Amino acid sequence: MKSKTLLYQSACKECGVVLNYNKSDTYHHFYCPRCGALVYASGERFIRVIVMALSALIAFFPTFFMPILTLEMADQTVSTTLVGVVMHIFDEGNPAIALMVGITGMIIPVAMMTLLLLMLVPLHFKQRPLHLKALFQIYSSLRRWGMAEVYLISIPVSIIKLQTMGDLSIDPGFYLFFYFLICFYICIVWFNPDDLWHGHVLSD
Repeated sequence: MKSKTLLYQSACKECGVVLNYNKSDTYHHFYCPRCGALVYASGERFIRVIVMALSALIAFFPTFFMPILTLEMADQTVSTTLVGVVMHIFDEGNPAIALMVGITGMIIPVAMMTLLLLMLVPLHFKQRPLHLKALFQIYSSLRRWGMAEVYLISIPVSIIKLQTMGDLSIDPGFYLFFYFLICFYICIVWFNPDDLWHGHVLSD
């Protein structure tokens, strides 16, 4: 019989039955034997999430200063950066929308990637991060506002609309920003918060 110290206790979210399974196994899915519901889904290894989060941050910061799109229309050429987009929305008399775009599209994704690094880098080296529970709670709160999926869909739609207005050129900043969004989306998909509980990291 397995020692209780090697078991992780959880309850099925569908039928409520209490289950025990090996807490060291973070590479398999576990299903409820009563109703078949998924109880635990393994995430990617921390080192992979760390690499992707670093890639996202490295790609993001140059987009503050690099043009992302250039539109030529009626003998006028307009080039914009991410900050320029937010400022344009603000100048158009929509400060609330500009604030929302700036927070959800720039501040929150960067904060989430930073929080992942603060949590996972020490854990990868078998160290417990300082204030881990607080970092995790902040990450969980920000996760509700993550809008990578929306941006990934809206960018192609915006390009199609702008092309009908004039000659549109895609600048290097656009590719960096798109790469950042992909890395950001992969991070939040790969990272499974249950892995922290599964290893009893947060419950100590």
